[in-house]
Amino acid sequence: MTTANTSAPKDQVVVRVPHQVKMRAEAACKAMGMPMSSAIMGFLRYVGEEQRIPFEFAVPQDEFYSSAHMAELERRAADMEAGLNVHSHDLIEK
Repeated sequence: MTTANTSAPKDQVVVRVPHQVKMRAEAACKAMGMPMSSAIMGFLRYVGEEQRIPFEFAVPQDEFYSSAHMAELERRAADMEAGLNVHSHDLIEK
């Protein structure tokens, strides 16, 4: 990453964000010992230099197919094949 020329003219960027997002971001930046403006400047420099966002945007997946749920289904199938945790019961006719 290149360093910014401090004598270069500066532009102002105005962004509207939900209050809770701002408050959480300010608290995180404060915990890291930096003002939020420095974090935003770092983000913009990264995007400008690397030509990409430093994190991934993704469409949330259906929870049924989450890795945790699929692992649970596989575990249960293995138990069933091994005869573990399988109980027979009579059908109830009404």
